[in-house]
Amino acid sequence: MDFEPFIALMHVLVALVVIVLSSKFLGTVFRMIHQPPVMGEVMAGILLGPSFFGHLNSELANFIFPVTIIPYLSILSQLAIIFFMFIVGLELNVGEMKRNLRSCGAISLASIVAPLIAGIALAPALGDRFVDGALNFRGFPLFIGVAMAITAFPVLARIIKDKRLEQSRLGAISLGCAAMNDTAAWCLLASALGIAQDSVGGALRTLLLAWLFCVGVYAVVRPIINAATARLGRVGPSRGMLTATTAGILIAAWTTNYIGIHALFGPFLLGAVLPPDRVVILKLTTKLEKFVVRPLLPVFFALVGLRTQIDVLQSTNAWIWCGVITLVAVLSKAGGAMFAARWSGFDWRSSVAIGAMMNTRGLMELIVLNAGLDRGLISPQLYAMFVVMTLATTLATGPVLSVVLGRQDDRRQFQKTTIEVPPRRPSAVGSTG
Repeated sequence: MDFEPFIALMHVLVALVVIVLSSKFLGTVFRMIHQPPVMGEVMAGILLGPSFFGHLNSELANFIFPVTIIPYLSILSQLAIIFFMFIVGLELNVGEMKRNLRSCGAISLASIVAPLIAGIALAPALGDRFVDGALNFRGFPLFIGVAMAITAFPVLARIIKDKRLEQSRLGAISLGCAAMNDTAAWCLLASALGIAQDSVGGALRTLLLAWLFCVGVYAVVRPIINAATARLGRVGPSRGMLTATTAGILIAAWTTNYIGIHALFGPFLLGAVLPPDRVVILKLTTKLEKFVVRPLLPVFFALVGLRTQIDVLQSTNAWIWCGVITLVAVLSKAGGAMFAARWSGFDWRSSVAIGAMMNTRGLMELIVLNAGLDRGLISPQLYAMFVVMTLATTLATGPVLSVVLGRQDDRRQFQKTTIEVPPRRPSAVGSTG
């Protein structure tokens, strides 16, 4: 009898117990100190990795996280991200963006273009120092630009809710900008991954197929789902609908992965074209979030930790470049959003707050980094540097907002400045921070 699958299963189950408990504990700790719980879960993953837990007790770390189970954890984490990105797509509030189109467009454009250009400009210096010949350099400059430009829509939504700004013009415009930013960033990521193919012809084929997929989802799939959900809205979701939705998410993921961009892009686009205000969609999303995303998403954070080797940043030069990456990311992203907000009519105080919120990267940045690492676009050393940058920029958002918004009396003035927005459904990704 072959015991290897049984032994592997036992190791995976032990690892899952450790991951879930540590993520829950640190997520709670971070919530208590007014930080997004998701950052506590990310920190738990890093602490479980080779740079900390593996360094303190390598034998126990190798027992809990042997190399043989990493592929299994990777598959589980990819499944979590696939369903998570579908929910993130649903969270895009197109109506909110339309109502504040001028302000959202200007701020979003500046907060994408400025860091994108800064990242592309910085890429040659990073490539000379931290990219060897074994890596795929095609698409590297664009990928670095995308990594600088990303905004974490789910994390930002949680921060805005914690600050009670969700019904204010400040919060609504920031969420609208983040939604536009996410959509543009994933398109740019798809382009970077497409360019990273083996030939120019292959890159063009990938981009063409990606464009056809987008058109097909919007022009064909969207009307069919709208008609089905309108009919089922009277009776509520059935088991067949849940099965069909799950199958659709997996097919979308398989399709974009086959095209050559990434499996997460398909579910994100599918979620973005669905009507999130339909009761049937809300109930289906709640079930997926409760039974798939919540249990499996901490596995993604653990995998980030297992892949993040802080010890590769031992040299002073490496930490200097880590600081350069963080500084460029902050100045270009937050600065671009801040000046665009000021140009759009906000006062300086509100503009700084918008810049700080748009500088939030969090989970979405980690997803981008993992996609780049999987496709050979960045080295483990660069991966670790960008993870540090992600943690620094995301953890800074809450404290900066607290300083900018000032005392409780001042915060009420920001919270009173409301806009007309329809009631939104509870955020399905709010629990992930």
